[in-house]
Amino acid sequence: MLAQVNGLALDIYLIVEDVDFDRIPDILPNARFEQDGQIHVSSLGLEDEPVEDEMESILANMDSDDTVLFFCADADAYETALDFINYTGDRSFLPIS
Repeated sequence: MLAQVNGLALDIYLIVEDVDFDRIPDILPNARFEQDGQIHVSSLGLEDEPVEDEMESILANMDSDDTVLFFCADADAYETALDFINYTGDRSFLPIS
């Protein structure tokens, strides 16, 4: 999803799946690897650190046009992440090939 966070246009991906760096090219669109901006990857809900703190830590270090992929440990981490960015759209899961 494209989201505005702290005045920045960020591409944010949330996936409920075990962390697997080899899957990143399967998850992010190919065009993303040809664009400017960095790609950040983190996990949510796997450590004792609250989801909100981990997201704040990552998002605070991003620039406009950056992309972040969050691997969520479970549906609770996914929902908390969506709440954190004030997402009000459809929250259903989409299949990833």
